[in-house]
Amino acid sequence: MSIPISIIITFGLLYFGDVKLNLMSLGGLSLAVGMLVDNSIVVLENINRHIAEHRRKGGAETMQVRREIAAACERGGREMMLPVFAATMTTVAVFFPVVYVPGIAGAFFRDQALTVTFSLAVSLIVSLTFTPMAAAFGLRKRVAAGPGETERTGWRKSWTIHGTGRNRVVRALKLAGIFLTLGLPLLVRWIFAMLLRGLAWLITKLLWPLTWLFSRGFPVLQGFYEGLLARSLQQRLLVLFLVAVLAGGAVMLWPRLGSELVPPLARGDLTLSLELPEGTPLARTE
Repeated sequence: MSIPISIIITFGLLYFGDVKLNLMSLGGLSLAVGMLVDNSIVVLENINRHIAEHRRKGGAETMQVRREIAAACERGGREMMLPVFAATMTTVAVFFPVVYVPGIAGAFFRDQALTVTFSLAVSLIVSLTFTPMAAAFGLRKRVAAGPGETERTGWRKSWTIHGTGRNRVVRALKLAGIFLTLGLPLLVRWIFAMLLRGLAWLITKLLWPLTWLFSRGFPVLQGFYEGLLARSLQQRLLVLFLVAVLAGGAVMLWPRLGSELVPPLARGDLTLSLELPEGTPLARTE
């Protein structure tokens, strides 16, 4: 639900922000639609973690379980507030400054930048407010309904009670049609699964040298990274100094970088300009 709710609210913000529906605004919306659900997924995963921890502790009473579900949803949203906010702002910090770019470039990309910014901001609010509320409501309603015990009448019992004489023949034909309808897709699915397994086995054999090299090299790389990370945490001032030096070097290189709105296009034609001396007859130029 976070995607449709975020998109609907985004359209309202686009209306009040005087952003028209054009190629750039719709392109920005299509660019951001894949990121709208990320915040809600993070919050839901944290809520599921709290609920799983409560189940391991063992909650028996229904009212107690319902209270724990509501508390888990509240804690899950509160704990993810800062991480989700920081993750969203890293993307907003890329698109929103485009609004203040002067000239034709700013006018060209303004609608896209505002669309992405509005949609991500709305998804952040939805993930921290609507998602925990909806999760608590849905899970509590499921607990309140209870597992329930329904009397199941199997096809054999139904056959014995109701199946007599001609009805048995009709029921047998119906069952044959059902088995044929269900069995044929299952057979096709089984054949397709076998083909996929054979293809996966072939790809595994072909990529065996690369997988062997990765399985041998990744532990070495992981150990090197863990050692480098431990040393970096021990030498925080040195790491901050190196980061500052790299950032300063990037700022010094900025004036030397070229910039252009649209890269030159190779159209595959040749333009030749000739300048002849004065007094050259027109027939000679043809």
